Amino acid sequence: GTWTPSITFGGGSTGITYSAQEGVYTRVGNTCFITGVVTLSATGSSTGTARLAGLPFSNHNMTATSYGSSSVVAFDMAGLTSVINLLNEDNQPNAILYDSGATGATAVTEANFTATSSLRFSMLYQIQ
Repeated sequence: GTWTPSITFGGGSTGITYSAQEGVYTRVGNTCFITGVVTLSATGSSTGTARLAGLPFSNHNMTATSYGSSSVVAFDMAGLTSVINLLNEDNQPNAILYDSGATGATAVTEANFTATSSLRFSMLYQIQ
């Protein structure tokens, strides 16, 4: 199927606009594989933790039997120390973006985005 990925900051999306928003998914049982791209044309005025929002299905509770993996290529970002990873939010159709470096992971925020930031991503996750 297809879906429309978006970015939120602190749960808000005031003024965020896109030059590209595309996503496809494949569901097999309780497993979902997504791929997509989001490219901003304006970051808007919302602030806080960055999330990939609008996943086609809500995530399963993160337990010992719930796993996920992601691959993200980011362009035109600011202040990152390493690669971005996605971490599913329990029972939500969102994934938090993390800057995952050698000393730990830090949540990505609006400060890491520019008006031309672009994320190309894929993620495999368990759904409810």
